[in-house]
Amino acid sequence: RQAGQQGAPTGVRAVEQARDLIDGRHDPVEVGAVAGATQQGHGRRALLASLAETLILYALAGQTAERQADLGDPRASALCALVETAYPEPLSIGDCARALDLSATHLTRLSRRHLGVAPGELILRRRMLEARRLLRETRQSVAQIGQLCGYRDPAYFVRVFTRSHGLPPGRYRKERADPTP
Repeated sequence: RQAGQQGAPTGVRAVEQARDLIDGRHDPVEVGAVAGATQQGHGRRALLASLAETLILYALAGQTAERQADLGDPRASALCALVETAYPEPLSIGDCARALDLSATHLTRLSRRHLGVAPGELILRRRMLEARRLLRETRQSVAQIGQLCGYRDPAYFVRVFTRSHGLPPGRYRKERADPTP
């Protein structure tokens, strides 16, 4: 596409390829070869899911200085970093607000303005991203995965996952498990 893109970090290329794919400027097979998704035979749907998850990870983690600058407020970057590191532990909006020395109301306003979602949704999305990855790539029990994603009660994890994805974690695993050993 552009000459400057050749030296870009892998994550930046993935984001640009996802934008191109969404805009219809790239063939999904070509992008899939770069992303590695079609090598496993999963096709366009898996490729789009993989690219979407990559976009979410980079948005949450604020991986580059450019991305952090785009957030418009260093506290938004700090929130992303906090969620990225603390999502496996019990984490509330109040915890995040205290860690960033803000009120919960101000943190929610800041998060919605600069990230487009409330802090609770940001935490949920990061936890669900990790839950999906673990369900696809490991043989750990649903209860163990819930624990690793910050849910102490396995039944609550199942309810949250089901509400977010429209199917329980066990069925998600069966339908989307990585076919490679």
